[in-house]
Amino acid sequence: LCTMHTYKRPAWSKGEEAFIKRYIAPTGATPDDFGNYWLTLGTASPIMWSCHTDTVHKTSGTQRVMLGDGCLTTDSGECLGADDTAGCWIMLQMIRAGVPGTYVFHRAEEIGGKGSEWIAEHTPERLNGLKFAIAFDRKGCEDIITDQYGNTASDEFARSLADALRPMDFHPSSKGIFTDTQNYAGMIPECSNIAVGYFNAHQPTEFLLVNHVLRLAKAIIAADMSGLVAA
Repeated sequence: LCTMHTYKRPAWSKGEEAFIKRYIAPTGATPDDFGNYWLTLGTASPIMWSCHTDTVHKTSGTQRVMLGDGCLTTDSGECLGADDTAGCWIMLQMIRAGVPGTYVFHRAEEIGGKGSEWIAEHTPERLNGLKFAIAFDRKGCEDIITDQYGNTASDEFARSLADALRPMDFHPSSKGIFTDTQNYAGMIPECSNIAVGYFNAHQPTEFLLVNHVLRLAKAIIAADMSGLVAA
């Protein structure tokens, strides 16, 4: 988790390519024609697990990160990049544990959700059979997002996901802004985003609550997702 955060990864940069080569490609995930990486585990799972590989760093390369008082930070003068390195790390743990689902590591989210937009426009058939698109790309520690520039998921779904993740304390929230799953609204019934523990996203003061990330990965791996509700 710490080492992954040393990569500064503006969209399409050498830093992002190095990150993908080291962490994403070895999972067996393969790129589509835009560069999004896909991996399917199990059969007939209705869930898309989503994150994005780019960050809002101004420069490509590496940075120093520090772990102290349960928080991951950087002194690089740029952002930490937990948005969305934390989401990438969680999905890698899920893949190692064999959690069923369609995994999509989106490209170019930070410059307008270009990777997911491309999927929705050019390969919508890849979304067939999916009922839930769950992104790991939300600040804080409590939100399961139901609204991203409009309603994209039901409260019933959000509550069912929160129940599956107990004893963690998640709640439905209508205060979302945007992540890649928004581009699938109207194509996948429930498009959401779950809080992965970062704060002050995109800022030099960004930090990540490591214990939350660890607990969330453990909870997702252990969860029974058969009770998720598609309203």
